[in-house]
Amino acid sequence: NDNENGLSVLCSYWEYDALVTGDMSIKTEERLLDSYFLPDIELLFVSHHGSAYSTSDELLNALRPETAIISVGRNHYGHPSDIVLTRLKNAGSEVFRTDINGDVTVRLG
Repeated sequence: NDNENGLSVLCSYWEYDALVTGDMSIKTEERLLDSYFLPDIELLFVSHHGSAYSTSDELLNALRPETAIISVGRNHYGHPSDIVLTRLKNAGSEVFRTDINGDVTVRLG
């Protein structure tokens, strides 16, 4: 599955941390959590356009993202899934969606 071979990046700038997850699935999230220490983050770029098969409760509990961005447009897959939106709400993340909010700009400082 090509989605499992994508690049994920943890970006840190002073005390600000952001995780870009690409199309990572829950299976890959589990490997990430088992292999690396991940800090609490301020910003999460939600995996695979908010697919139900990504952005697990375990990942959200480890990262505790303050803000989540879902890059998504009109699609026939049902992205973002209600289950992921609920997970993000339960994690206390403020959610921005490109299908609703349009372009999202992040400014530091």
